[in-house]
Amino acid sequence: MAALFGLMMFTNPAYRAIADRIGAVYTYGQPMIGEPPLPPECGPSGAMGIWTFRYIYAKDVVPALPPTASGPFQHFGEEWRFSRPGPLREGPVSVAQPSLRQGKSGLKRASRR
Repeated sequence: MAALFGLMMFTNPAYRAIADRIGAVYTYGQPMIGEPPLPPECGPSGAMGIWTFRYIYAKDVVPALPPTASGPFQHFGEEWRFSRPGPLREGPVSVAQPSLRQGKSGLKRASRR
């Protein structure tokens, strides 16, 4: 809902005054919501691409929804993955993008697209 609301704010000129006041859009466990071609605002240099931060737990299946059989849905924005550090950790977080940075908290930032 947050990503859709942000997308509506940045793509509809009627809401531009509100969009100019939005600092960022943060989502937690967001499924994929858009099919290509997404609006230019969702690209790496667009407002939604820069100001959207997606937080994902390492083993969460929701960010992989909907399945590929439903269509070519995709994410936008910067992805951060969390995996619980310590003895309950079930192994390293694997991400399709090769370059990751890990902090002490177990939060990893995937490289920008």
